[in-house]
Amino acid sequence: MSEHDIPFLIIEDLVVSYGQGAVVDRVSLSLGEQGITALVGPSGCGKTALLRAIAGFETPLSGRIAIDGNEVFGSGRNVEPEKRGVIMVFQDGALFPHLSVHANVGYGVLDRGRRERAADEALRLVGLDKMADRYPDQLSGGQQQLVALARALAPKPRAVLLDEPFASLDADLRGRLRDEVPAILRAAEVPAILVTHDQEEALSVADRVAVMFRGRLLQIGPPDEIYNWPEAPEVARFIGGGQLVTCDVRGGQVCSVLGELSTQAEDGPGRLLVRPEDLTIAASGAPSVAGVVIRRNFYGHDRVDDVRLESGEVLRMRGLGNETHEIGTTVQMALRDKPYRLFLDRDGESLVHQATRAR
Repeated sequence: MSEHDIPFLIIEDLVVSYGQGAVVDRVSLSLGEQGITALVGPSGCGKTALLRAIAGFETPLSGRIAIDGNEVFGSGRNVEPEKRGVIMVFQDGALFPHLSVHANVGYGVLDRGRRERAADEALRLVGLDKMADRYPDQLSGGQQQLVALARALAPKPRAVLLDEPFASLDADLRGRLRDEVPAILRAAEVPAILVTHDQEEALSVADRVAVMFRGRLLQIGPPDEIYNWPEAPEVARFIGGGQLVTCDVRGGQVCSVLGELSTQAEDGPGRLLVRPEDLTIAASGAPSVAGVVIRRNFYGHDRVDDVRLESGEVLRMRGLGNETHEIGTTVQMALRDKPYRLFLDRDGESLVHQATRAR
């Protein structure tokens, strides 16, 4: 068994309610000894409530939470937040304005004999040891968040819980901290759970991604697995701008406005997952579908065009930034040659299959 397989956190059938129904609905998961797990999902899906329940700031209705083999909630037991061995980093950093950076970082170290050294070590780890004597209002937003992280690491916690730590920062700072914070956490050998609504952040930062939707945990796995092989339509739509194209399966063929694919799925209606980068300009003479560019979204390194098909359906197609299609241009699109995710709708549930280019 690898270190990633040893669970430091076990959650079983956890339910959290704010009085208007369950915001966390029977969630179960276990997280390993190392690495970063991102909790991601649309606003209001319950990810922050789950994080706060782990920290002890919310009292669940039912279920069980165990940290490092010790039950902290369940069977009538509810351990206080300060005794759980986990520390939470909030969106605004929550630094004390009247304390120096060094005093802020050492604040949570209860052993006065090691407080000074622990603060020094944590500040060196985040690269701010030269700013120990400054005050929070003398720091940039990114530096404040690094001080908040150093304060979380100084007491040597069992795990760090980060609640949207980059949300209030500008794009440049957010990008830099996305690189720095995971490196710091891995250097400290502390497992972390990151709550974010930003799917790109989750995919780029985390070792594992857990996708929540309406209080339920729909899927957890490595980022590439979540992106390429989503287990539910909600995951497909949320992660990577997935487009679910209506299709019909007949005799091993998936028929849609984008042409035919092959599958071993049973006959019936379904939805085909097509991401913007799955669509390309068709080679001359190759099977294609015509559409008119109705909107251009230019990002420099790439661009995304909204294309209206003759059926009236609008699909997004991603290409290089130097590939320009003016609004009103008719383009011939085709699916790239790769496996595709196919969802078949049966009795209110979505069965998952695979489809490939018809040969």
